Amino acid sequence: MSKRDQIDADRRARLEAVDPAGSFIVQAPAGSGKTSLLTQRFLALLAEAERPEEIVAITFTRKAAAEMRQRIIEALREAGRAPDPAASDHERETRKLAIAGLENSRRRGWDLERHPSRLHIQTIDGLNHWLARRLPLASSLGAMLQLLDDARPVHAEAARRFARRVEEDSSVGRSIARLVRLLDHDVARLQSLVSSMLERRELWLPKVLELSRSPDPRRDMEGFLAAAVEAELATIRSGLGGVLADELMSILRRAAEAGGPGGPLAALAHADGLPPPNRGALTQWQTVAETLLTRDGSARKTVTRTHGFPPELKALKARLIALLAQLAERPEWTARLHRVRHLPPDRYTEEQWTRVAALCDALVPAAAELQTVFAERGQLDHAAVAAAAREALGGPESPTELAMALEYRIGHVLVDEYQDTSPVQQALLERLVAGWQPDDGHSLFCVGDPMQSIYGFREADVTLFLEAQSRGIGGVPLRRLVLERNFRSCNAIVAWINASFARLLPDAEDYERGAVCYAPSVSSRDDEPGAGVCVHALVGKDPAAEASLVADLVEGALAEARRLESSGDRERIVAVLVRSRGVLQPLLEELRARQIEYRGVELEALSERAAVRDLLALARALLHRGDRTAWLSVLRAPWCGLSLQDLHALAHGDRDSSMAALAATPARSGSLSPDGRRKLARAMAALERASADLGRRSLGSVVRAAWLALGGPATLQDRSDIENVEACLAALDALARETRGLPSATEVEAAVDGLMASPTGSPAARLQVMTIHKSKGLEFDTVILPGLDRRPPAGNRQLLYWSSVALESGSRGVVLASRGESGEDHERDALEHWMQSIERERAEYELGRIAYVAATRAKRQLHLVGSASVLWRDEEEPRIRQPEPGTLLSFFWPVVSRDFEQAFVQARRDDNLQPPTAATRPRRTAPPLMAVPADFEMPSAPAPAIPTAARRAERTSQPIRPQFDWAGEEAIAVGVVVHAELENLAASGQPPRALLLDRDRWRSSLLALGLPASRAQRALARVEQALRRVASSALAARLLDPSAREAESELALTAVLDGEIVSVKIDRSFVDVEGRRWIIDWKTSTHEGGGLEAFLLSELERYRPQLTRYSRVMSLFDPRPQCVGLYFPLLDAWQELPVPAQGN
Repeated sequence: MSKRDQIDADRRARLEAVDPAGSFIVQAPAGSGKTSLLTQRFLALLAEAERPEEIVAITFTRKAAAEMRQRIIEALREAGRAPDPAASDHERETRKLAIAGLENSRRRGWDLERHPSRLHIQTIDGLNHWLARRLPLASSLGAMLQLLDDARPVHAEAARRFARRVEEDSSVGRSIARLVRLLDHDVARLQSLVSSMLERRELWLPKVLELSRSPDPRRDMEGFLAAAVEAELATIRSGLGGVLADELMSILRRAAEAGGPGGPLAALAHADGLPPPNRGALTQWQTVAETLLTRDGSARKTVTRTHGFPPELKALKARLIALLAQLAERPEWTARLHRVRHLPPDRYTEEQWTRVAALCDALVPAAAELQTVFAERGQLDHAAVAAAAREALGGPESPTELAMALEYRIGHVLVDEYQDTSPVQQALLERLVAGWQPDDGHSLFCVGDPMQSIYGFREADVTLFLEAQSRGIGGVPLRRLVLERNFRSCNAIVAWINASFARLLPDAEDYERGAVCYAPSVSSRDDEPGAGVCVHALVGKDPAAEASLVADLVEGALAEARRLESSGDRERIVAVLVRSRGVLQPLLEELRARQIEYRGVELEALSERAAVRDLLALARALLHRGDRTAWLSVLRAPWCGLSLQDLHALAHGDRDSSMAALAATPARSGSLSPDGRRKLARAMAALERASADLGRRSLGSVVRAAWLALGGPATLQDRSDIENVEACLAALDALARETRGLPSATEVEAAVDGLMASPTGSPAARLQVMTIHKSKGLEFDTVILPGLDRRPPAGNRQLLYWSSVALESGSRGVVLASRGESGEDHERDALEHWMQSIERERAEYELGRIAYVAATRAKRQLHLVGSASVLWRDEEEPRIRQPEPGTLLSFFWPVVSRDFEQAFVQARRDDNLQPPTAATRPRRTAPPLMAVPADFEMPSAPAPAIPTAARRAERTSQPIRPQFDWAGEEAIAVGVVVHAELENLAASGQPPRALLLDRDRWRSSLLALGLPASRAQRALARVEQALRRVASSALAARLLDPSAREAESELALTAVLDGEIVSVKIDRSFVDVEGRRWIIDWKTSTHEGGGLEAFLLSELERYRPQLTRYSRVMSLFDPRPQCVGLYFPLLDAWQELPVPAQGN
């Protein structure tokens, strides 16, 4: 197809996609403008809808939801302005659709210009929350619970309780004991595995529960297992046909006949061509694979008597060897045949089934234990909300009242990034569209790119996209559309991607493995000078040399960007993208050495920052005086900095005494160097003072006090470490609340697991450094991909494996397997091995998609940087070693190997290749010890601008947040409950109309605040009045619009005003479309008489000092114009404070 034909086809697909009458699934490759297409589709639906709420758009991130909402709002606003004569065809089409949508809004009185919160655009988590709250009794969600973004501490507690049941004399206790034996009696390991499984329970729990309901689960699963084996054999056989296969099988059959019944090829004696794809022929398939292939899956070079070819079959053997040579040139053939070796038997062994049954018996109680912990704490996680949402909708055969109501209320569903959908999310979508009939006015629109499905670790399943293209979703047929234009990358990059990925990605789709074919695109951007793709091939592993090369590329790209910008060009951004963060350490050191400013986003786990590691050691030392490792770390840390000689002098020869006791022994401390003695005395004094506060103050406060006394702030290496320290201290406080006692050393270390360190560098830096996964959805002028030869750490073995199986009936079954026995006395479990091989193949296919995402971030230049090892063998010429499987370099190898061969030849010609020796191998050395001086003292706080007494008097005369002395504790309780409801609403990302009026919950909250029952009823009436007004108020909808830019609730800020440190917490803040920063304080005051306007003005005067302080603090962070005022929910009234132009 010519470029013009591709452009025409793309244009027709885009026009068809916005037809409100159709349901579509759109494949939109990188840079094709899918968000713009979603915007146009939404606008087209607005032009015909009876209510804006009947259109629901679902995204997977808050950022995507905000971007789509903002584009729709901007389009509607532009529709009310004069047209731009220079607008592009796309902009004119968007304007046309927006005008129609705006006219419908005005005709029906929606007033979307003022009430954009009526646009139903939200994340999948937000939709789950909304659905679960619509029908709390059906969803089993009940009263308002705290939603946890990170519920791992709760999962861990449930796993601990579960493991303690091992002592029970019950079926559960015996099943747990069986699992403990499976893990070599490592109970801690069992707890860790169960905790991680509880985090993913929405994937396996329905399967385990379904199994428990079967009258004969073993028979059912063995049927599924047999179906899986036969489906796999059919897939293998479909790619092995042809003349070569026929001739090979003819030779093997003749050799089998000559060998007789006892020969190694006896299973093939009656074979007529390739074996059939059924389980009865599995032995034949395995015989073919063992005869033709080596252990690693390559074609044999010869065969012997052991393979069924004795000397008397010389002619057959010679012919087979010739065919094997041909086979060696067809790696796709051998790879398919090699898969036969991974297939399991079609039946469980007794041992396998015993393990699976024990797992199923144990895991359901583990999930029940988690529900108990959630109930005790009044909390829940996103998985629980998602399950509640599905319960609220019911099943296809028994829909709930909510599901039937939604069938009429929701007419159109749009789903963004559909390739990232998980099976659980798919189930929710199927329930949403259940009952829809053809031509009933409903429509379903999904858009995504299966080539960009890279979130397998989050359970995203690209197979769902492929199946939706062919079968639809939940009974709704979808017309398949494909976009082909790339508006991001230049011609040279798109041409390279088309040519390369057509070779590198699979030739055929495979639903079970998630194999996705390449779909080419056509660029809409002309090439600039220097545009294109460059491969930088390094020979030999030298991380320092690679870091230097990447830094050179960065400097060149930034210099070119500055040159172009100086001539009036747009701002240029350079990005370094990596698959795993382990690649970055030498590169970041090189960038810092060259003083290249960069912005690093989620580059390190919080636990990897030196400041945080030292802080955790400090917490352990304070909690456990006998934790020698922690104490040694504290005394070695920069705030103390004892030398290794001093540490040895202090600790050697006494393994029993604590380090604190040794430090208090004069003979021991006296053996240190003079400088060491001073440092030790200073550190021990700070630690003893902090230890005295344990149990009286929060753990985070105690550790903070010790850290400050030791001079911790003086040891920080990066400005971002201030935020990292705060995050660590907050995690320690949360841990202390969870454990309700003294946490163990292991719990302290685990407190920051999963938390990421704060971004490093300046937000304005032209160089961005991040992972490929983090870059998805972004674009950069120049992209550099270093470390192509590095692979991420291998995953751990699981307790439970599962694989979905397609059945002849069109439904799907599931096969379960467990972790096999470990140790030399146990053979590898065939079923576990098969499940692992499936996961490896899916990971290999996803690796290709990760490479595609990385390459398609580039607009102008793409640099691929990798290192190839050299294979040195005695008496052999050195040669390039094949890249390690599982690396990006191994994926790209078919298209970049020539570059590496040329680099290798050049290196040999220049005599730059030498075999590695002990002297040339890089040595790991510890960085030089940094330590504060022994006489270090923290600097004093700046002197206050006014005397303390005066500051206290000022506060007394003008309180910042006055108490409700006019109404006492009842008004305070009402204010607290209303504030909490508004904060929860903002956190859920829902508009005010989504507020749930739950009197029972409010009454419980009022009583918990100490309000007497005799007065709770009146307070409850005021809470209800306030929140009902908020839910129906157009003003509240604007103030609490979840799509508002930079929206924050309970925004905490600290600044210095008039020489005094001031901390404030702003109830609500956002930036409106005119660029004004709103600062809002909720007030539950009520008007009991007199003029309303006079009352509001008096309240404004009462709170003027508080609002003025908010305004001044905010102006130090954000210089934009301000709109500051009070909102009264009970009155649905707004009173604004006049603010000077600069917001001061």
